[in-house]
Amino acid sequence: MILADGTAAAYVEDLRQLFREYARELNVDLSFQAFEEELTSLPGVYAPPSGRLLIAMEGGACYLIWIGLRMVIARSTPAAVAGVRERTISHKRIFWEGFLSDALNPKVAVFFLALLPQFVTRSSTLGTTTQLLILGITSNVVAICLNVIIVVFASAATSAIRKRTGWITWLNRATGAVLIGLGLRLAREKI
Repeated sequence: MILADGTAAAYVEDLRQLFREYARELNVDLSFQAFEEELTSLPGVYAPPSGRLLIAMEGGACYLIWIGLRMVIARSTPAAVAGVRERTISHKRIFWEGFLSDALNPKVAVFFLALLPQFVTRSSTLGTTTQLLILGITSNVVAICLNVIIVVFASAATSAIRKRTGWITWLNRATGAVLIGLGLRLAREKI
């Protein structure tokens, strides 16, 4: 597989096409994040030194098929890394690490700055800042509650899957079949 610098002028049009295909597959209107402006300014924020954009070329299909075959024929064992002890981390520490990584993520701030103002009314007795704070806090409280529910179910599912080697085998083979299918599709498109 060859990794090429995607910011080179020769690849910019290919990048636009890849980005548009990705957006089409999402089936979500990305105009709220200035998607078209991002495409017209490519390489834009992805240009060095602050950005990096690589394109995987040649051999990608073979690599996908190879990984898929390895997953299909591999013996399944419970998901664990050999020789590494599983360490226990407190739930409180996990929560605060997640909270801090979310709170300090500039993308989250940009998202809220783009989303929340449309719900603020100037004629309200509350000030604009107060309304933004209430909306932001409400959004975070709802997100935390939903994330706790998701984590509890994901933890239970992980525990159940780790105890059943048959499930791990099935998941590995299903994932391998998907990778093989993607590799064959990619190879067919290249021909």
